Amino acid sequence: MDIEVDHYAVLNLPSGEEGAKLSENDISKAYRKKALELHRDKRPHDPNAHSNFQKLTTSYEILKDEKDRKLFDELLHVKREKIQRQSQQDSKRRKMMSDLDARERAAASREEEEEERIPRELKEEIARICAKKQTRANEILSSVDKKKSSKNRSALVVMSSKVDADKVYCGDLSDILLVVPLQPFQPPMPPSPYFKPDQGKFEDSVLEKMRKAVQRKMLSTLIR
Repeated sequence: MDIEVDHYAVLNLPSGEEGAKLSENDISKAYRKKALELHRDKRPHDPNAHSNFQKLTTSYEILKDEKDRKLFDELLHVKREKIQRQSQQDSKRRKMMSDLDARERAAASREEEEEERIPRELKEEIARICAKKQTRANEILSSVDKKKSSKNRSALVVMSSKVDADKVYCGDLSDILLVVPLQPFQPPMPPSPYFKPDQGKFEDSVLEKMRKAVQRKMLSTLIR
């Protein structure tokens, strides 16, 4: 028995469970109809006519014999189950492959997102740190500028006369905040007629230098 040949199909009959329900009379009718079609007299120019008719006769003899037909039906049943199992396995395999492919795509997508996210977040963090440092630097510079602007500044005060300058240095009684010295203020004495002119110039020069030194010291004290 050729296990690769479907003898029901050779006779143009349904196979499988439906073929197993056919009666012997159904099989005989199908054989006679097919024999008329494949007979050598009907196909004188067909080189395969004899071989095809022989296959038809063999299939009919197998299906006509009860024992052979039963064995053939069992063989078809086993083949159908095998095909079904393979189909299920293929379906499971396809599903597994599909799930695996989906997981791999998802993993690749996550990796791609991570590759894009990490540099982006790092860049944002660096920008944030730089901005924070810049803000802090601006605050420090602003504070330094304020301190510089609030530091002591110098100014030159020109008095109208030596007497006024001495009053500023020693204090004026008209000032309510004046601290009275231990000795009263003595205005400078006019030059003596007995002094020589050169001696007076020298004294004036010395006094002028002392006055300027006192003035600078006083101004420095006032500004502080």
